[in-house]
Amino acid sequence: MKIRTGFVSNSSSSSYVVFIPNDFNLDYTQFEDDDDINIDTLKNMVSDLKSGRRLYSQDDYSEYSAIVDVLQEKDLIVLSIDGGPDDGSIEVIGQKKITEIYNKYVGGTK
Repeated sequence: MKIRTGFVSNSSSSSYVVFIPNDFNLDYTQFEDDDDINIDTLKNMVSDLKSGRRLYSQDDYSEYSAIVDVLQEKDLIVLSIDGGPDDGSIEVIGQKKITEIYNKYVGGTK
């Protein structure tokens, strides 16, 4: 397994740890002309992410890839991990966990 801190282009075999801020929004109009993307599915997937639920690449791949692209553009991917075919997922890390990690390793508290 290979762990990267940058963007990995093959999103179907890569998993991502992402940060989703409370004000995260997606401009769905940018996908209206894409016949491979179902806007309602995309909205549901974004709602799942905002609720802290994990997404999987094998489910609704076109929408999954679109979300990965947006997360990369907005610099919200914290970590990328290469896996096997169709092993990709998006795992949300919350601000509380980020604060705990920061305080433990950077902030000097133990």
